[in-house]
Amino acid sequence: MTQKQGYYAKYRTAFLEKNQFDVVFLGSSRAAMHYNTALFDSLTGCNSFNLSLSGATPRVSLAALKAYLQKSSPPKYILLETDLHNVNFDSDIMEFNNYFPFLKNTTLLEEFSKIDPRMKHFYYNAFYSWPYTGYKNISTSLHSWLGIKGKIDDRFYKGYVKMIMRMAHVYI
Repeated sequence: MTQKQGYYAKYRTAFLEKNQFDVVFLGSSRAAMHYNTALFDSLTGCNSFNLSLSGATPRVSLAALKAYLQKSSPPKYILLETDLHNVNFDSDIMEFNNYFPFLKNTTLLEEFSKIDPRMKHFYYNAFYSWPYTGYKNISTSLHSWLGIKGKIDDRFYKGYVKMIMRMAHVYI
C-alpha cells in the first residue's frame, strides 16, 4: 500500500504502524469531519490522531481502538463522539471492504468478526466478498496497491477529513 494520504493511509497508520499519540478521537464520520487534528494539536501542544470511522457504532469504535492498541502505545486521552444516530448495536460495518487490506491485524480481524462473522470469510477467501462488493472491492484494492490517489485523499490530516462545502444551487 503506497498511498501517503486518504483512507488507506489513515488505516495503515492506525492498524499496521507503531504510534505514540497523546489523544485519539473515536466516533463516526461526524467526528472524522469535525475533530480537526491540526487545529487541536496547535492549540494544545498534543499529538493527536482521528480514528473515527464512517458509520461507526460504539462496538466498531471499540474494535478499532483495540486494533490500534495492538501495535501502538495507549493514548493519554480518548475522546469518544456519540449521538443518537450511532448508539445502536446493529451488525453493520460500513464500507467494510475498505478494511480488507488491514485484516492482517489479528485484533482487527477478531473484533470485526465478532460484529460481522463474514469478515473472517472475506479475509481467508477473497472471492467470498464478490456478491457483497462486486467491482467496488477490486477498485478499492487496486487504488490502494497501485497508489492511485482518490478524489478526497488530499483532505486527510492525521485521520481528520477536511470537508469542502459547496454552495447549493437554488432554482427558483
